[in-house]
Formats: sequence, C-alpha cells, structure tokens
Amino acid sequence: MRARTLLATAAAITCITGLAACTSTTDGIGVAASSGAPGSTSPSSSAAAVNTAQLDTGTYPTSPSAPFGFATAPDPEIVGAEGQRLAEFVTIPSEIDPEMTEIGLPTGVVFGTGSLKSVFASQAIADAAGVKGLVTGFFTSAGQPKKKISDKTRSLTQLVLRYNSPAAANAAAIAMNRASITTPAPGGDTFAPTTIRDLPGTLVSRASGRSPEMRSFTAHNSYVISTGVVVPPGQENAMESIIRTAVAQQVPLIDRFPATPIVPGVKSRIKLDQNNILIYAIPETEGQMLGGLTRGVYGPRGMSSLYGPSVFKALQDNGSEHNAVWHSTVSRASTDDGADAIEKKLVDADVANGYTRSDSPKGLPTATCLTEDTATGQENNCYVTVGRYVGSTYDRDMSKARQMISAQYLILTKADQTAN
Repeated sequence: MRARTLLATAAAITCITGLAACTSTTDGIGVAASSGAPGSTSPSSSAAAVNTAQLDTGTYPTSPSAPFGFATAPDPEIVGAEGQRLAEFVTIPSEIDPEMTEIGLPTGVVFGTGSLKSVFASQAIADAAGVKGLVTGFFTSAGQPKKKISDKTRSLTQLVLRYNSPAAANAAAIAMNRASITTPAPGGDTFAPTTIRDLPGTLVSRASGRSPEMRSFTAHNSYVISTGVVVPPGQENAMESIIRTAVAQQVPLIDRFPATPIVPGVKSRIKLDQNNILIYAIPETEGQMLGGLTRGVYGPRGMSSLYGPSVFKALQDNGSEHNAVWHSTVSRASTDDGADAIEKKLVDADVANGYTRSDSPKGLPTATCLTEDTATGQENNCYVTVGRYVGSTYDRDMSKARQMISAQYLILTKADQTAN
C-alpha cells in the first residue's frame, strides 16, 4: 500500500494565501522567471522544452504562497510544528527490521490523545497517554510487502511521545501499559503482561490470538517510546527481538532531538516553514492531506512515512534536509544533479510498485506521470524537477494530477535556487 494514496483529514490549520509573482513568455515558450527572493537564480533544467502557453493548471495557484510566520505557545499549531521536527528523530520501521518496507497507516503527528486511538485501536490506552504533561509525538508504520492481500506478514508501528518532564513520561508509560492489560479494545485480543530479557525498564504486554501481537512502553527522560509488533502465527519469537532492536536504536536517536521548550509560563516559538520550502507546495483547500501527515516540513525520516526507505536514503544522500508536505510535496536537494537523483528514485519506486508511465502534461514534457489501476480505483503520481527542486503531485484523477504538476512547475520556476 502506497501511503501517498492514504488520505486522512488534516488537523485544523489555516491555509495561507498566495504571494503574487510573475512569469514571462516569448512566443509561448517558457522563460524562467527570476524569483522575488534575494540572491535567487533562474533554473535552467530543460526550460526551453516547456511551452507555458499550453500548460493547463486548472484552478491551482502558480505562484508561491505568502511566507509563513512562527507558531507561538500556547497556540496549538506549535504542537504540530514540534511534532514535525520530532519525526526526524523517530526510528523508521525498516531501520528496526529491514523487511519492513511496505509503508502504511497509522502515521502522523500527535496533537493529543485523539491522535493515538488509531495507533492502539484502544481509547483506553490513548486516554492513558494523556494522563498529564503530554506535549506532542510522532508515529510511523510499515510492514513486510504482501504478494496477496490475504498474506499474513509482520508489521510494526513506532511511536515516540514527548512529555514536559521525566516524571510525566514515567507516569504515562505505566498508565498506558496498565490500560493495555486491563482494558481490551472492543473485539480485540486480550493482552497479558510479560517481560523482555535485557529490557528491565520496558513495560511489555502480548496477545496470542489469530495475529500474535506485542506492545512495549519505555520511559526515557521526558519521552515514552512505544513499539507495536504484529506477526503471523509461528513467528512469536521474532517479537521480542524486534522490540529489543527498536529500543536500542530509538534511545540514542531521541537523545539527539533539540526539543523546543513548551511548558506553561515559558514563551517559545517555532518557525513553521523550516528553511523556507513550504511556500513552494500547492496549498490544500479541501481538508485532505497526504498519507496522514499534516501540512508542514519534514526531514527524510518523516518523509519515509510517505515514500518508504529507498526514498529516505535518496533524500539523505542528496541533502534534502527539509521537505514540504501540503497538497503537493516539494524537496530541495543540495545540487541540480541531486534533485534529478531524487526524482529518479521516486519514479523507480513507483515502477517497482506496479505503476506504468503515462503521458506528460501538455506543454510540460519534462514532467513524468505514472498510473496504476487498483481495487479501489486509479492512482496517479506526477513529478517535475526545476533546478534543485523536485515537485510531486497525486490524485485519483489523472487530469488533476497533471494540472497540479503544471502549476507546481510554474511555482518552482520562481523558487530561490540559492536557498539553504
């Protein structure tokens, strides 16, 4: 399952209106416009092949959005911004188990206990997570690829919750584990307490139904690390090993997180558009977001929730430290060649997942579009590279995907190619 096709209702975040900019044409042939950003340069990648007079951009904006400001406590938007930053310090499933490459849901930023019901399929555990002092969190999921829908495979959800003190984190871990054991979800299996050798500080429970499952809760400083594993019958011994690896990898990673102070009485703020890239994504106006991720800026690990581990490595290798997610996604590599490499990896990943190439939008032969017919309908992705930037669009309707990527191209011609 491709997470880009898994649509989830976005959190209540106000969209920003567009910032006016312009493009010039000569006899209908696109001429790259200079960006309004100081020190910007014009992209040159195949611009001469684009015929802007033929581009169909529908009703989508063709100029960057207005600059975003800061989220300031106690504005709830600061929770989303901090959760996006935290995503880069949450271990992705394929780092824990290399076979966990099929991305899926649940994934996203924790805005409160309501975000956690999908993680545990249990309101009791979600409520226990919010006993006191919950700030934010991030969770991501993946599993082994399936050849058939009926195949039983391993799956994993990794969650990190941030609290305002070690005491609050410890209390939450205890409460969540207690709820896991004492309050089965409606129609769910009953979990029993257990332990894992060499993890005395980790609280663990397991269920032995048709799909054996294990949950763990580890309080570490001001964080709770939770790993949920589901395996086919006969692979129960793998669960302990997976959780042991998850804790071993997650602890040193979360220790590196430069947390923003978000406590009562302390003034704090977070820049909503890290490295000024979200302004180049197409705004969402219909309340839908990609793959469960809320509007914002994510590092390579956060983006792996949309694109999987192969693209995660491509983003890392090519310097795309900040990536915008809105109605489209935008990545910025350190070089033009790096952007080309990221686009190639995105296209290759789609082809490997069964997509076939489709026609490029009229007037935009530099864009690549792919399509796949699935049991739930057609899925369509389009990509375009302009200098150091890679834009990506998705829609069930190929005509809309083409319109969006045409609009995305025009936005990226106005992007700052010298930005860091």
